Amino acid sequence: MNRRQSTLVGLMMISATSALSLRGLSEPPAQGILPPTTLLPNGERKVSPVGEFGRLPLSFESNQGQTDARARFLTHSGDTTIFLTPSEAVFSMPSRANVSHKEKNALRKDRQAQRSYEKNSLVALRMQMVGADPGATTLQQQPLEGKINYFIGTDPRKWHAGVPTFGRAGFHEVYRGVDLVYYGNQRRLEYDFVVAPHADPTQIRLHFAGAEGVHIDAAGDLRVRVQGREMKWRKPLVYQQDAAGKHSVSARFQMKRLSDGQAGIGFVLGHYDADRPLVLDPVLISSTYLGGSAGDQGTSIALDGSG
Repeated sequence: MNRRQSTLVGLMMISATSALSLRGLSEPPAQGILPPTTLLPNGERKVSPVGEFGRLPLSFESNQGQTDARARFLTHSGDTTIFLTPSEAVFSMPSRANVSHKEKNALRKDRQAQRSYEKNSLVALRMQMVGADPGATTLQQQPLEGKINYFIGTDPRKWHAGVPTFGRAGFHEVYRGVDLVYYGNQRRLEYDFVVAPHADPTQIRLHFAGAEGVHIDAAGDLRVRVQGREMKWRKPLVYQQDAAGKHSVSARFQMKRLSDGQAGIGFVLGHYDADRPLVLDPVLISSTYLGGSAGDQGTSIALDGSG
């Protein structure tokens, strides 16, 4: 990692830490996800920084010229960069290429070749909201104290300083009466389709461009395979809220045939009160490498406390 990259990573970490501080002032940590702690001799508890990092929320950068103009926001989750537009979320990530040990050693010795390989090995998965309005109005919620600075290259005119970050970001009326809001819990990307009273949730249809395979497993989770990786979305949580609290609505993913003949994903919902707002909340559980360079395969994959 060169000095400019180190500076950028450090600034991003500061931004994430600021986000956690803000959250800590406004609400207590959720029960069951407290970070690992150590009891000190004086009775105080020392929080594990690894556990604390796993609880950092995602932050969403407003695009102010630091990336492709089509993206309104971007965020980072693990080794994946996610670009957000009103009509799609683009996941840019390294592929799992089969590289021999000899080739890996050669890349380690040649930094220029290594950078070229890393750049060219990126793959993109596009989660497209079929029929969504590409001109939908931007939503910026929960402004964070942290800022992102890009000082890349030697031309100051191409630098971007003080880029604002948000705890939640999204778009108003991507479909008629439907807002789309992105946020993150424990480094996991979540997005809510917020359906206004009497709006039609069946408008929401997804297509995964660039996927090698899409299927719904026995647990109702959505699995998308791309370039040796698998991304998994949890069976959607759907609910309505009133003065008494949240009320769950039965829901599941459903494979659909789109108008152009391609495979898509829709939502099947149980009974709900059409006079109240409805929230559909799928969660990206994991994005993992599958297999290795010697034909091995993973049969059980889980996330630890640090995400």
